[in-house]
Amino acid sequence: MSPSNPNLPSPGHFGDRVLAWVIDWVPLAGLTGVLVSIDLQWLWLLLPAHWAYHVISLASEKRATPGKQVMHLQVVDANGQALGIGRASLRWVAGGVSWALLGLGFLLARANPRGQAMHDLLADTEVRSTRVAAAATIDLARPWGVWHWAGFLFAAVAAMYSIVIAIAAIPVYHNYRTRAGFDALFEATRPALRVAEKAMDKAQCADGIRHASHAWMQAITVGGNFPDCWVEVKLNFHPDMPEDAWGGHLLWTADLSSYPSPGALRCEADFSVIGLSEHCNGNP
Repeated sequence: MSPSNPNLPSPGHFGDRVLAWVIDWVPLAGLTGVLVSIDLQWLWLLLPAHWAYHVISLASEKRATPGKQVMHLQVVDANGQALGIGRASLRWVAGGVSWALLGLGFLLARANPRGQAMHDLLADTEVRSTRVAAAATIDLARPWGVWHWAGFLFAAVAAMYSIVIAIAAIPVYHNYRTRAGFDALFEATRPALRVAEKAMDKAQCADGIRHASHAWMQAITVGGNFPDCWVEVKLNFHPDMPEDAWGGHLLWTADLSSYPSPGALRCEADFSVIGLSEHCNGNP
């Protein structure tokens, strides 16, 4: 059906709202990637960033997030007025209820003439189209059939499971990066270990500071008095490193009981993190 007054804005089309949501997630997804690349401990910043992005946008003169602006949508109260920070925040919090129901709360936008999803009902807000009202029609004029509902429900559940899997994959990816970092660090340590072992072949210890060729290293030092030879690596405070390893030390000492077989230099560490035990069996 057409609106009784063609000069009044009609409820926003459901498809436009979905596209607006996708557009709004692009910068937030980018921020997620940046925070994950820095350190998982900073992921909490997503919460205030998400709040600021949505609430400040809706409380502004535009009455819309960038995604909604692109799709010609506005969020207003029941009287068609702009939202204040308080009501915009309430709508943002209520959005969590819709997500908690595996996205089913959003389907309510298809079931009432004002196009209100659950968070709109809880905050008493509406999403309206800013397109030419004369060309707009209320979305209920084209109700979904059973297969439309089944398809959307499947997509909503699939999206939620995808989010859960992505969240679960974050620590796996973090562990992978940590292991890869230590693999590269120990590979960069090999030249100093070879220098120490060659000196031990001559019944003496190498001496001096070697070039630290890895970003996680601060310094490599070799020294000792034969047979008590050692190689020490002092670690840096690099953002890609686990915090427990910041400023830590790796120490290789001579194990003459197995010399000159592999393992003549035994590694110990003053910290313990994932990926270390594969290279340094003497870690605590």
